Amino acid sequence: MFTVKVKGDIKQMQDIDRKVSPNRKDRRHQIKEVARRLFREKGFDNVTMREIAKEIGIGVNVIYRNTESKSAVLADILRDYIQMEISVLKGMPTPKGAALDRVMAYLEKLYELDLEDFEIRRLGVALSWSWGRERDAEFEELIGLKLFGPINDALDEVGCYLDYDARWAVWAIYTEGLRRVGMAEMSHQKSKEQKPYSARECAENIRPQIGLIKDALNN
Repeated sequence: MFTVKVKGDIKQMQDIDRKVSPNRKDRRHQIKEVARRLFREKGFDNVTMREIAKEIGIGVNVIYRNTESKSAVLADILRDYIQMEISVLKGMPTPKGAALDRVMAYLEKLYELDLEDFEIRRLGVALSWSWGRERDAEFEELIGLKLFGPINDALDEVGCYLDYDARWAVWAIYTEGLRRVGMAEMSHQKSKEQKPYSARECAENIRPQIGLIKDALNN
């Protein structure tokens, strides 16, 4: 039995494929959205790339044409998340008061955002060690420069500035605050009758440590 390939039919099939297949950017967005939902629902370790592909309705090979690993998908999700947070901080009215008050206003807003999607933020902290140098450099720029941009702009009004070391010290304290929230919830330090931690509580818990960065925040 012979198969006859007709150029016109092949071209028509290619045209149809182009119409129904999303472009690369849309496909990556679709992968991230589905993965984000599954990571929240089942936990990172309990989700496979094949499962993500099945939820979308594509072959797993299509997933790997758009990203190299599940960890890379999580990194992309977290990058988008931090970019969203940067936009929110930029859109905030400049806080008033002393330098420490201004920094804490921004950190409280970050806690507010992170507590809304705590599982994804927790995963980002827990698994960031597995990302390579290129990813590390990307997040170093996002956090160390862009995220702290609005904060330093507000501090500039009162004659203060967070240098490189101070920024990462603040970030380490902030991240440790998030980790404590996770540990408290897991160990049931707060009973079911109590309300979940609020952004204000998280910020107040780390305020003394942030205040120790005296050289940067002295006004």
